[in-house]
Amino acid sequence: MTDIIGLAIQTLIGNPLTVSLVILGVVCVALAIIGRIPPMNIEGARAVALAGFGLLLIVIAVVLAVIITSSKSPAPISQQPSILPTAFTESQPTLSPQITSQPTAAASGLRWEQEVAQVPESGTTLKWELSAGQLLYLSGGQIRINGEYCGGDANQICILLFQATTAQTVIVDALVPKNNWYGISSTLTPDEALSEKAPQFWYAPNCINGCKKATILFYTDGKLVNKSTMTP
Repeated sequence: MTDIIGLAIQTLIGNPLTVSLVILGVVCVALAIIGRIPPMNIEGARAVALAGFGLLLIVIAVVLAVIITSSKSPAPISQQPSILPTAFTESQPTLSPQITSQPTAAASGLRWEQEVAQVPESGTTLKWELSAGQLLYLSGGQIRINGEYCGGDANQICILLFQATTAQTVIVDALVPKNNWYGISSTLTPDEALSEKAPQFWYAPNCINGCKKATILFYTDGKLVNKSTMTP
């Protein structure tokens, strides 16, 4: 529920139609309070009607933002990159881990053995069992792994590149349900995977109208080896 409210607020302040309705509503309320539009005065019933109309426009904008948010469905970055259009606070929420089993997907060629979008189905956590030599690529609006957190910026996409040299379990939490994409490869290096996906960061629907920043976490066997930032 909190995620939906956050997404609705982001849509309300980022969609041109809802922004226009809010601005027009505020102007109407302000004029009703001031009571004058030269060369005429606004008093009594006229002022009440104008203020009511302004409030109605604001309510319509809020309802429209909720409808737009509810109808949105994220897509994989390889086709239509998906990202979290929600502004998160830097404070890391207290979460009750809900480990979900790794979704299955058909191999999509030699470069990516798996590519899965709109995960997790529920909860805030994903878990993988990687084999030696496999690379995990995960993108989303906020990510937390081994205490390292990326998020708190609606214009930012967070990328995890996890290289496994031995068989191991990888757990990532603080995710937003159905708003993440991941791929697993046994042939790509972290730099190759990033080069393939990076051009999509700057286009819609990532960060609604395209992201302005990408934060990349490079891990090897559970240890953070590098953290970098990219811009268009």
